[in-house]
Amino acid sequence: MTQHVEYTASFVDLGATAQRNTTMATDTPQHDQRPIPRRRQVQRKSKEGSNAFLVWAVKILLVLLILFMLPKLVEGRGRNAKKKRQRRKQEVMLSDTRKICEHQVCSQWIPEESMNCVQMCLSPACYQDVYGSTPIEDGEINVDRARDFEKCVKEEMRLARKRQRLSR
Repeated sequence: MTQHVEYTASFVDLGATAQRNTTMATDTPQHDQRPIPRRRQVQRKSKEGSNAFLVWAVKILLVLLILFMLPKLVEGRGRNAKKKRQRRKQEVMLSDTRKICEHQVCSQWIPEESMNCVQMCLSPACYQDVYGSTPIEDGEINVDRARDFEKCVKEEMRLARKRQRLSR
């Protein structure tokens, strides 16, 4: 006796389920004609779940790494960050010293005529090295000698800080 059985079998094709109607002639009972099990689809879902967990774990680790590295990144701000901070501190110290000289020591002079007094107040040794033989006249601007004087004063300040650190 030949029995015609019509059943629906499920095939998994890259995650999509396609239904296929098939008519088969069989000599065996109907319960032996089983559709393809859906285990592959269930396994794929568990893999997707584990992949999702792995992705989240990697994201969390990256966020934690960034949070731990952030203070160092903010502190650094480039290769020469320490030099820039030192230079800025030195400029502030020079500016403060110059203001003290202008407003307290050389206050009796008008600002246009007080350049020699201010520079002598900042550093007598540098003033002697740069302007010793020919001091600048009132109102005169000599950029080259002013740059040399400022460089000398900054070097003198740097050496003074170094001596102070060594004496501690």
